[in-house]
Amino acid sequence: MNNAQNTKTSRDLFKNIQKAVGVEFEKLGDSIPTLEAPKTQVVRVLAILRTRPDLKFEFLTDIAVLDHPVSERRFEVNYLIMSVLNKCRLNVRTYVEEDEYLDSIASLYQSANWRECEINEMFGIPFKNNRKMRQLFNVKDDVPLRKVRFLR
Repeated sequence: MNNAQNTKTSRDLFKNIQKAVGVEFEKLGDSIPTLEAPKTQVVRVLAILRTRPDLKFEFLTDIAVLDHPVSERRFEVNYLIMSVLNKCRLNVRTYVEEDEYLDSIASLYQSANWRECEINEMFGIPFKNNRKMRQLFNVKDDVPLRKVRFLR
């Protein structure tokens, strides 16, 4: 398959993804394509991406969090997923405020259990419906990766 065919195939794949989940791509380019979904829709979007036979994003690579302490939207949560079938990576991004929670995706991706526990402990973002939520490393109520202590 040459480069032009590969680009056309990728565009078709991204059009199928947009149609399936009803969310526009924020970024398409040389980097990982990014979908931005409202926090209430993340589980639905990831379930569609995982279960549709033509998409099959069955591998959760990571969940990454960025803390923007002086921004309108405090925490940026990025779900990095991969489709081996389509040889494609995708970033599903959402935002959550300081005292809000996210729905757990552990029922879709088992590897999310540990990552959600770690994010809860390091940033203080709770995950609803994660049955294995527990303390991993730190003393209770210490959230070491929040940037509030550096703003004083």
